[in-house]
Amino acid sequence: MKRIFFLAALALPLLVSSCKTKEPHPAETENTDEYKEMKNLQEDTENPDFLTEINQQYIAQPVDSIFFESCKLNPFENRDKEQAYIDPAGMGLINYYPDFYPLGWSRDGKLAYCIKQYFDGRGETLIRFIIQDTITDKIIYQLDDWNCGSISLFVANYGSDINSMIFDNKIILNRTAFNSPRDSAEISFKIKAANFKEDEYGLKTLDYFVQAWKGNKSKILMTKKDVPANSVFVCGSLKSPYEDRLAIIIAEVKYGFEGHDITYLVSGCHTKVGF
Repeated sequence: MKRIFFLAALALPLLVSSCKTKEPHPAETENTDEYKEMKNLQEDTENPDFLTEINQQYIAQPVDSIFFESCKLNPFENRDKEQAYIDPAGMGLINYYPDFYPLGWSRDGKLAYCIKQYFDGRGETLIRFIIQDTITDKIIYQLDDWNCGSISLFVANYGSDINSMIFDNKIILNRTAFNSPRDSAEISFKIKAANFKEDEYGLKTLDYFVQAWKGNKSKILMTKKDVPANSVFVCGSLKSPYEDRLAIIIAEVKYGFEGHDITYLVSGCHTKVGF
């Protein structure tokens, strides 16, 4: 109990917004010498012929349901419980895990992905396509559907819109390997929670922040306040093939009388800037 109060007192000043959009580190803004140096180094190490070939393949073969399914991951199943805040009441039975589909990155930090989530109590399936800037964590584009129920029908109905947004944001379609928190020896991630509340119906909320550690230096990746969740996990990360950048996958778990809902969020982390 003392430990919880201590963490609450320590973490609360940092939890200042309901879903704080982080500002890019000064070294990641375009008008600085550090940014220009970083981009020049990136361009020197890229292979233009390879990128042109991939773009040509994309134009000839736009994203389809087969590519979607080949990218499917279950990050929550591979979560590391040491990288989490877990309700002292313990985890209950979870019957359905959301599927996560990382579809590709742009060279300037944008990630395209899709989430298929089944809600146990309501018996509904949400399919959500997102393009997110992992420098600022801003959602650039989001498309939600509650009716399709399957990836094949979702792509059949919205494939034109999806391909248009992928092309406009210069996303290079490429399957991305998922790394569990234990796979990264260089950087570790921690969740700290505070301000726990429970209403008259037993529904809980909390504040939390996600912290990245590199040696004895750290930075805050994400802060959230009044989150309707019992537990929060760092599930793992996706590495950009074009930058020293990770997309951290976070899971919020809400326990209800009719089942458990798992919500995925993504936050970007440059591996060399901001520590």
